[in-house]
Amino acid sequence: MHKKYIIKIFKIRRRSKNNVSKLIVVGYNTYKVNGGYIEKLGSIGTIVSKINSNLKTQIICSINLRRLGF
Repeated sequence: MHKKYIIKIFKIRRRSKNNVSKLIVVGYNTYKVNGGYIEKLGSIGTIVSKINSNLKTQIICSINLRRLGF
């Protein structure tokens, strides 16, 4: 069986309830999601903030385009 490269997303453990962070990585298809990965491409996160008794969700994404193109 040949190993193939795939892009995976897995959760980073944080203590805050309002912040959810995930890593975007490249790894082999036979490895676990939280297991080893070849290279980190970026991260994605959501932040929930309370403004004037309304909940506002912001999505923050950062990707290293040079490594993604490689």
